Amino acid sequence: MGPRKHGERLLCLLAVLLSFSLKAAADTGSYTQLDWSSASFSGPVTPGQVGQVHTVGESWAVVSNELASGGEVGGCPDTLAVTCTPSWMSWSAGQATGPQDFAIASLGSNLIISISTTTGSASAYAARFGSIVSNDGTINISIPYFISLSGNGDPLSGGFTLVTLDLLTSSGQGLIDQAVIDINQQSGVTNYSQSGVISLDENNLSPGTYYFDVQEVGQVQFVPEPSTAGLLLVGLAGIVRLRAVKRLRTCVNAFLF
Repeated sequence: MGPRKHGERLLCLLAVLLSFSLKAAADTGSYTQLDWSSASFSGPVTPGQVGQVHTVGESWAVVSNELASGGEVGGCPDTLAVTCTPSWMSWSAGQATGPQDFAIASLGSNLIISISTTTGSASAYAARFGSIVSNDGTINISIPYFISLSGNGDPLSGGFTLVTLDLLTSSGQGLIDQAVIDINQQSGVTNYSQSGVISLDENNLSPGTYYFDVQEVGQVQFVPEPSTAGLLLVGLAGIVRLRAVKRLRTCVNAFLF
């Protein structure tokens, strides 16, 4: 076998390895949903953030730390922001660089963040703010949730989901209590799901108005090793070198059969 033929067979092998590498690098994703329509509160609830009563929520979506969208959610139309009573307005933010590389944060009857990546990273954040009245010194807030992560366990993948429910003082300056759901797979994301209720139950408070917020944030990432990146480059060079699809198919068959 001549040097040229040997070189082409080597490039073919690298192209074959490239194809398997791309198949193995399946998308890594996360989905979190807070069922706002089924949430329960022990007292009257009013939308609005402490110090910014017309800010009722916030959502952000980021893909590969480059494409980002989102911001604060106002509970009143701009023309009526001073006079109207805030409401839980719907809002969504999203970015995408491909069918499996996207980030979405949505506020509506549910608070949803949905993220996925095949390379790089994707993250999303959603939150709602409000106040709750306690006439007898007790406060209970309960919100059903569902969380899922998806991945093939590749050690180069990682991800986390964090959901928090905070109860703040009437001035909004102090934290009274916090409930946390923290799911973290730093190395090798695998298929996982969890559902339940995140809740706060406080007694012996002074009657009055208190602030609360519920927040959800998630991130997934897939970062190829330098050797993998090198394989991609060499494999692509092999494909260019062979020029024709028919030639590549013949080469693949030679190694597989």
